Amino acid sequence: MITFLTILIFIILGTSVYVILNLLKKLERLESILENNTEKYVNIYNSLKEIDLRGSFESDDEVGSTFKDIKTLIEKNIDHLNGN
Repeated sequence: MITFLTILIFIILGTSVYVILNLLKKLERLESILENNTEKYVNIYNSLKEIDLRGSFESDDEVGSTFKDIKTLIEKNIDHLNGN
């Protein structure tokens, strides 16, 4: 009976270690993806600001509303990815 329980405990322990290591790998992969996306959003946002140095897109009625929506969406994503 004790041998059976010992084997059962080792099986459970081995399975637990495998699951934890697998989840750790997935978490590290997800963090890497989030970091890359944050950099992409920041680069896109900076590019938008560079393109509209004079404010001509932002001040135009039709283009301006779309420009502001895109800019707001990027700002929200940057804040969300940074944990704010």
